[in-house]
Amino acid sequence: MHHSPSTPPLVLGCHHKTGSVLLIQLMDRLGPRLTQKLRLNRIVSGSPIDRKVPLSAILSHHRNPDCYLNLWFEHEIDVPADSIRLLHFVRHPVKWVRSAYLYHKKGAPSDSIRWLDWRVFRWKGEQLSYCELLNRLDASLGLAIETVRAFPEIIGTARVARTSSGLNYRQQLSLEQVHDSFDTTFSELCTFLGFNKPDTDRLIGELRYLDLSLPRPGRSLPPNVTRTSAESPELERTLERDPSFAKLFVDAAKDMGFGLSEKPRPACCILPETIVKALLDGRSHVTTHWQAAERTKEFMRDKDSDKWWPAYGLQVSGCGHLMMHSFIQQLLDTVQ
Repeated sequence: MHHSPSTPPLVLGCHHKTGSVLLIQLMDRLGPRLTQKLRLNRIVSGSPIDRKVPLSAILSHHRNPDCYLNLWFEHEIDVPADSIRLLHFVRHPVKWVRSAYLYHKKGAPSDSIRWLDWRVFRWKGEQLSYCELLNRLDASLGLAIETVRAFPEIIGTARVARTSSGLNYRQQLSLEQVHDSFDTTFSELCTFLGFNKPDTDRLIGELRYLDLSLPRPGRSLPPNVTRTSAESPELERTLERDPSFAKLFVDAAKDMGFGLSEKPRPACCILPETIVKALLDGRSHVTTHWQAAERTKEFMRDKDSDKWWPAYGLQVSGCGHLMMHSFIQQLLDTVQ
């Protein structure tokens, strides 16, 4: 199947580290073939600071490329239902936060920008980095901090899932699908992209090194993989049973096609109610592009605008991982 003027452009998006690794590896392998086999000649990689811009504006700015991808993908999908083909990576909020917590606790070995080494947090009279904090605090508080840090990413990813639900050509992919059936998942993915059966079979053979569900003798897991940690089950249980976590992410999980546990929840929460309320009240802010925020009166009047403005300052400089610094510091000040 060859790309033709009538074939809608391809849009690829993810946000969490596992999706990013998969998408980077996919593009490394598929990139030349997208050009040669599918005639996708204009492939544009988006910028982290543009990740919240509506997709229509992005495609217009880049003069309607054949393929657009962003590893920080939070675009509102506001284009006609038949105008794009979207491949979007999602992840369950519980697994997202657990994975990020363990990855950042061990120093985020795959990250090239060393944001988690910056000593920008105050804790009991010391200046600590994000990594030092996670290693100093107990798991419950560490998970609380990671929940706040990941909030914009999860809400943004859920917004993509929700606003893209009416597209004619959409494939939503979770890491769990890849683990459950690597061959089936990647076969569907290659078919969605437009590859024929022989090319698909060849590609699956080449991509099988990405199948991490099969332990192989003498093979170490990539540094971004944390699910095999002995801590993982207990950390996930903490998040699944926490009322504050459920309050923050029940809608986002549903938008992405997941459910949160229905088990009885304990009375105590890992997050203070003031933080939960501030984040829920600011849900529209975490999906607003920084340039649009400058013109939003509701944003200006928000009682937490003193924390949201630094968030936007960090977003503009590309330090999106620390976007929630002010809210994390408020949480630390509340509990110490």
